[in-house]
Amino acid sequence: MEDDYKVRDTIHRFIKSEVMNEKKKLVKVAHVNESKKNKIHHHVIKGNPIEAILEYSRAKKIDLIIIGSQGLKGIEKLKVLGSTSRRVSELAKCPVMIAH
Repeated sequence: MEDDYKVRDTIHRFIKSEVMNEKKKLVKVAHVNESKKNKIHHHVIKGNPIEAILEYSRAKKIDLIIIGSQGLKGIEKLKVLGSTSRRVSELAKCPVMIAH
C-alpha cells in the first residue's frame, strides 16, 4: 500500500515538473514573438488534447489555433499529419495553422 503511494507521488511530482517546464517554454516563445499588433495567449490544459484545444478555443473565442504537426518519418511524413493536429484542423470553428 505504501509503495502505491510512493509511485503515485513520484508520478505526480514528475507531471507537475513537466507542466512547469512547458509553461516556461511557452512564456519564452510568446515573449520573443509577441508584438504590439499581435497578442499571444498560451495555456497548459490537462485532458484529452483534441477536446481540450477545441473547448478552450470556443470558450475564449480564439481566432487562430497554431499547432505542431507530428507524422511518420521519411516519405510518409509528406502524407500523414499527427492525429491531434488533423482532428483539431477538421473540427475547429476557427482557422488552424499547422507548423512543421
